[in-house]
Amino acid sequence: MDRDVIDAAWRGLRQAAGTPASPELLESAIAVGLLQNAAGAAASLRASTDEGAAEVAHKHAVALADRGWTGDAELIAQLDGSVAGLRRLRVELDAVGDALADERGGYLDLTDGMVWPTSVLEDGDVDDIDPEEEPDRFLFVDGWGRRDGWSDMVDFAGGLDDATAREALLAAVQGKGAFRRFQAALDRHERHRAAWRVFSSERRSGRARAWLLEQGIEPLL
Repeated sequence: MDRDVIDAAWRGLRQAAGTPASPELLESAIAVGLLQNAAGAAASLRASTDEGAAEVAHKHAVALADRGWTGDAELIAQLDGSVAGLRRLRVELDAVGDALADERGGYLDLTDGMVWPTSVLEDGDVDDIDPEEEPDRFLFVDGWGRRDGWSDMVDFAGGLDDATAREALLAAVQGKGAFRRFQAALDRHERHRAAWRVFSSERRSGRARAWLLEQGIEPLL
């Protein structure tokens, strides 16, 4: 996928955040695989009375169902309105994903959706925040470590049509130092970096969404 096309779709989603989305915007997001990231745009179009908007919103749901990654079914349920009775919170999925990928985890502030890495709090870089003193305010994000991130690299590399890049990236993720070598290999195959950014973000956002719903929290679309 062309880097400029991916960047344009991502930029469009950011610029449209909090405003009514256009069918063309969601179409462009679907085309590059930005399905979790387009949740807000899809919700906006589902609420529209325009037939074309409804058609594209349905296409987004079909793409999620066909892909079937962690968090995709959960997003479909949210968009269908079949998730109910949960605490609704505006939270950055990327931040939750970062905490899940950190072995030390983090803390989710249930008042404002802010995610605090455990390392930041324990190193004393933040004053006046102590999750242990306010257990009803903070939810611990039990980090799983980097195993899912490693699986993402393997899956991404294995799905490339470019045989040279595929072999180089698969070789890079073997053994210690896999994350560093993978990035170095991407530097040598730069045209795949934008696609990796989409792949990685979508996987992390989906895991974060699924985890939040398991905790009884519905992330606002």
